[in-house]
Amino acid sequence: EQGSFEQRFLRPDGSTGYYVSTFRGQYDDKGKLVRIVGTVQDVTDRKQAEADIRKLSQVVEQSPVSIVITDVEGRIEFVNAKFTRVTGYTAEDVLGQNPSILKSDETPADEYRRLWETITKGGVWQGEFKNRKKSGEIFWEQATIAPVRDAENLISHYVAVKEDVTERKELEAQFRQVQKMEAIGQLAGGIAHDFNNILSAITGYTEISAATVDPESPVSEYLTQVLEASQRAK
Repeated sequence: EQGSFEQRFLRPDGSTGYYVSTFRGQYDDKGKLVRIVGTVQDVTDRKQAEADIRKLSQVVEQSPVSIVITDVEGRIEFVNAKFTRVTGYTAEDVLGQNPSILKSDETPADEYRRLWETITKGGVWQGEFKNRKKSGEIFWEQATIAPVRDAENLISHYVAVKEDVTERKELEAQFRQVQKMEAIGQLAGGIAHDFNNILSAITGYTEISAATVDPESPVSEYLTQVLEASQRAK
């Protein structure tokens, strides 16, 4: 029979370590236990690695941004919970699929070409996508996509960190519209000011002219019409 157990221990320097003890009984011909042979293995590094992996997993799953991992062919191998909340696609929907399932055809093809040229050469690409959710709703994403290398320094995966910036883009569009309206308002105000200056000159000289001609003269009537037209123009 064999048994094993794990224990925590204190090193001489005060740090904490972990070991796994494994024991096996040895018996004589009559089945009597004659000795116990055991091994003790320090598993501190493994325990720390497991803790780091759990911590990293929690960070990825609870991340406020979408995280997508693909293989070198672009097939999706992992998406986190935020990706599902943003896009409406579950992991089961997208595993093995290409991220192009999100395409809205509103992002220029040249941008995708630049993306792949950058990351396949080992670079980091940053930019924006105008994508489509599972529901068909269009949304904007700001993304950073980078290669992941293995122990031999070869690219084994790509990781994309993406943030939904739809609200920001809408606010920017509204701000640009406000700026346009302000510019139009300033232009219109300037035109109105200049136009009124011209009308004031026309009105003033017409009034002076009207005062110098005979009221019974046809010219007086013409000047009256000019004054009325000037008032309507104002």
